[in-house]
Order: sequence, then C-alpha cells, then structure tokens
Amino acid sequence: MTRRGLRCDPMCDLIVNSNVVGELASEVLGRGGDFCLGVHGRSMLPFVRHGARLTVKGVAPEALRVGDIVLYRSEGRLLAHRIVNVENSGTQERVYARGDAFYGRPDAVLPGQILGLVVRVTHGSRTMDLRSTLWRILGRAWIAATPVSQACLGVALKARNRLRRLSRRLSGQTSGATHREPDS
Repeated sequence: MTRRGLRCDPMCDLIVNSNVVGELASEVLGRGGDFCLGVHGRSMLPFVRHGARLTVKGVAPEALRVGDIVLYRSEGRLLAHRIVNVENSGTQERVYARGDAFYGRPDAVLPGQILGLVVRVTHGSRTMDLRSTLWRILGRAWIAATPVSQACLGVALKARNRLRRLSRRLSGQTSGATHREPDS
C-alpha cells in the first residue's frame, strides 16, 4: 500500500499526518490499534529524522521505562520524546520526556497526557524495532551521555558561529568590496 510515495506499514490501522488532533490517536490506541504518523521536526535527532514514520501502541503508564519514546499531548501538540526520568510521588506517577536533540529541562508528563509508546521507527526502507534490546540500550546510553553531548554541542555551536562570522568577513572582502588606498 502506498500513500504519497511512502510505503505504509501494513501493521498500522491508520496513517495520519502529525497535525491530526490527539483525540484520534487516543481513540485508535484505545481500541488496541496501532497509530502511525510522520515526523515533522528535528527534536529527536540523531535517532529519529524528519520525515520518518513512527508506529505507536497503547501502553499502561506503569509499563513505561527510562529510554522509551512516548507520544504525548503538550499544549495542543503531539510530541514524541524520550523518557529521561520516571517519578512516583505515591499518589501520581509522572514521567519526564525530552527530545534527543534538546538539552534543556524535560517536559513533566502526566499519565493522562500519554497516548502511547513508540515501538517502531521507519526511515525509507529501514525499520528500527525500539523494543529490541539493542535499541533499549542505545536509548539509555543516550540519556547517560547527555552531559557529555551537551558539552560537545556547546563547543560545536561556538565553532559553527565563529566559522559563520569568518565566512561573512571573507565573503565581504571578495564580493566586490574594493580596497582603497588612503589619500596622501
């Protein structure tokens, strides 16, 4: 089955764009179906790229673990981010989720906001089963490496900004700017 040039996952009950409201996802997942949607954005780089397809299954909040990627509602949007912490205050469990490309404060997500667990990511012809041991280990390793990757990202951003400034200066010198000799 093909839709707009994409190979659809035959295991999915429904294929939708990411702008579809969360109620539709809730209904499909609540019926025990799989929910597939396209990724629009880069918050989950390097593991999930813009244009990838996610397959989401319903999940009980108590089954969620650090490293899992969940689909949840936040301020009227659907987000798929990795769980970086699970907190149980006795009366209410809460997970903290953040995109792999973000290093700021994670979102506090209540069980009622969670629509499901991302179980599969498809990039073109490649499919990653996120329930496999390898992907679970990689997810936890990515979270553990966050302080190191934050430092590396900071250095990379500073270097990029310096290179851009240098490039602008050099292009200003070579783009028709003429050198004038001072009058004597």
